[in-house]
Amino acid sequence: MNQQENRRGDASPPPFEELVKMYSERIFKLVYSRIGDYHDTMDVVQEIFYRAYRGYSSFRGEAQPFTWLYRIALNTTSRYLSKLGRRKEVSLERDFVHMDDPQERVELDEEKMKLRKMLTKLNDEHRTILFLRYYEGLDYKEIADILGIPMGTVRSRLSRARTTLEKLMEA
Repeated sequence: MNQQENRRGDASPPPFEELVKMYSERIFKLVYSRIGDYHDTMDVVQEIFYRAYRGYSSFRGEAQPFTWLYRIALNTTSRYLSKLGRRKEVSLERDFVHMDDPQERVELDEEKMKLRKMLTKLNDEHRTILFLRYYEGLDYKEIADILGIPMGTVRSRLSRARTTLEKLMEA
């Protein structure tokens, strides 16, 4: 079993530097989807990797490194947003997949922009769970592990988030 396949602690986790290389872009995208500001996102991502580095020696490999790191990212981002005392609007001017590519921005169609607008109207809980499921492509078990909730709760939150999003899209 290689290091990335470690789900039950059967092998030692990969070196911390490897985790940073493997997941920094995904962590950035997750944080940006919740914060919407490039510079604030960079600050929060630095904080996430700092916290992960401090706690890495105690990482026992009971969860996938990806799950462990995403949990830290969600918690750190939530703390940042609660310190602001308000939810920041996610920027609609940039595509957080290829933010600096002008051609990508030009190619965004009206439906995609409408969807983004509607996503900004969702609460953080719904936006996060939709991001993890549809953008990251995680299964219910992985989402449950990251969020620290039962799989039934994942199913119900996803259902409510989809229903809310559909209503917003129809309006």
